[in-house]
Amino acid sequence: MRRIHLLHFFYPCLAYAHPPIEEMLNQVSRINRGSLGSDLNCSAGRLSAKEDIFPTPQATVEKIFDGKLTFLGRAKFPGSFQNYTCVYKTETAYILYHNCLSSKAEAEATDIAVIDFNGGLTRFYVENSGPGAISELTRSRYNLTWTVDFRPSHRPGQLSVEGLKSFMSRHSAINIGSGACYVGGTFKAQDLTQKTICSGPMKDSSVGRSWGSAAEKFWREPGKRWYQALRLLRKAVSGTN
Repeated sequence: MRRIHLLHFFYPCLAYAHPPIEEMLNQVSRINRGSLGSDLNCSAGRLSAKEDIFPTPQATVEKIFDGKLTFLGRAKFPGSFQNYTCVYKTETAYILYHNCLSSKAEAEATDIAVIDFNGGLTRFYVENSGPGAISELTRSRYNLTWTVDFRPSHRPGQLSVEGLKSFMSRHSAINIGSGACYVGGTFKAQDLTQKTICSGPMKDSSVGRSWGSAAEKFWREPGKRWYQALRLLRKAVSGTN
């Protein structure tokens, strides 16, 4: 079943900080106005907006390999009630493999969400037509939809599958005030001119441009580790009772 892929939200300092969201958004807005220079004041101190202070898609993929991939369960998650989600965790993240069919067959749409234990949610979505399982395809054969985006979240803490369902439900509502960055789009997989689009406080900000630069490179060619991650998750699904 094809699913509508919503845009998600981006927030740069969640991997380090516990300051109020309003304070961080005010700082991003001040960067945009040129009144704060290029620094974001996270709890660990002042961090340059040019530094990698948020998880890039490349860094997020590595979290799938960070320690043992432990199966937590299978359930129907918000927004995907007709298909199952297989839930895993590593040493640094929860991995939600949406469209994980009960038959263990690979769906025509691969939808993977990675929830960083330090906060932040990255989502990768591929939908294809034609022969071949997505986990066995390289980027040049993605022919329908291919998107990567990042949304803000608090640190998830220790959660069960039911807890993760609640977590995803809480972080699925559109909140333009927090800003957003994404790359790609529906039926845009073959359009290599696609650029990152940011909204809200992230629009035209240095942190948005930095994430966008990394995300665009990944979107055009995600590389060997992405393909390995897809095969690892498919192997995990096949081995799940």
